[in-house]
Amino acid sequence: MGSRIITLKDSHETIDIEHPFKVNAGPGAGKTTWLINHIQNVVQHSNRLGQVKKIACITYTNVAAEKILLNLGEACENVEIGTIHAFLYKHVVKPYVSFLGIPELAVDRIKGHDEYVPNKSILFNVKSETKQPYLDDKNLLGALRDLQWTFDKSGTLQIMPRKSYKFKIKKETYLAYKKICWSKGILHHDDVLYFSWRLITEYPSILEILRAKFPYIFVDEFQDTNPIQAEILKKLAEKESIIGVIGDKAQSIYKFQGSDVTQFINFNLNGMVEYKIEGNHRSTAEIINILNIVRNDPTLTQYSPENRHGCQPRIMVGDVMATYQQAKQICGKEALWTLCYKNVTSNCLKKGYNAIDEDIMLEDIIANDSNSARTKQLFYVISSIENSRDNKVKDALKLMKRAMR
Repeated sequence: MGSRIITLKDSHETIDIEHPFKVNAGPGAGKTTWLINHIQNVVQHSNRLGQVKKIACITYTNVAAEKILLNLGEACENVEIGTIHAFLYKHVVKPYVSFLGIPELAVDRIKGHDEYVPNKSILFNVKSETKQPYLDDKNLLGALRDLQWTFDKSGTLQIMPRKSYKFKIKKETYLAYKKICWSKGILHHDDVLYFSWRLITEYPSILEILRAKFPYIFVDEFQDTNPIQAEILKKLAEKESIIGVIGDKAQSIYKFQGSDVTQFINFNLNGMVEYKIEGNHRSTAEIINILNIVRNDPTLTQYSPENRHGCQPRIMVGDVMATYQQAKQICGKEALWTLCYKNVTSNCLKKGYNAIDEDIMLEDIIANDSNSARTKQLFYVISSIENSRDNKVKDALKLMKRAMR
């Protein structure tokens, strides 16, 4: 990939379908619209698709996947859409994980992957197996919920917490916990990446099968990818499959989950062409000017294609509830819209009281409740209620079903 970046005039401009690409576009540029149009263009003009050869469209959330699916029209018959974890689980882990011959992995008990929260029984087993009865349950729980598979300096995957903890804990605790979970058929989302990487590197023929199935693989919101996902895509791109990624380095918001924006910035494939879309159809020129200052990126300066103007934005910094109340006073009878990182914060603002961190509340329940079945139910019920309050009905129902199992 050269240093030249090609500017696309809008989300409807087409590109060559037979070369890998990277598209960088800011908020309101129409990234998802461009991706949908590109998929439709590939379906219409490619001679490499068929009944068993499809386009893989990878998104970061199920909500994004549904949006793309609804807007593809007839082209959806040639596309498989889903999250990276769902894609890898279906095509790599589920059919081939037994190849690894891991003694602790109960392959016949695996029913999928999830954001599993260890109960009190699991915490006891971890402390017993690693001979650390002195560990505080709440401290141990925090560390176990923070685990992530990462590459060490030699390129080997290791399991470690994302941040360091002040309490003393043996390094082997984390793998011991994983093996206890695997023996029960429990796979975390991150385990899907671990097993996928091992399978495609230890059994390269799996890559050949994936390339035969998916001559095109496109990834939306690539700024929120992590190193393992990026390396898997690079392996697939070595031949046959056309890889394309879309994102905005200024909108990377999942660092706490292991995403690394440098994976998007530095992502490079042989023959890759880089594009950018600078229009912002969502915001006024006044807001865009502030965004450009915050972004401070000479390679991408946004503008309003419609030359839309509005009032000068006001930026307030301070306590969440205090600034919210001040914003309500400024708006008066006008509608006030808020955007929060967590559902629990949003709901607390609506009710007018300070937010309690949902994770802290759940960790207290898990660490202090001796009834593991009740702990599991409380976790999923609380999570379901928070999702339903935010009108995420499908996710809420999914969580409530888990609570009732």
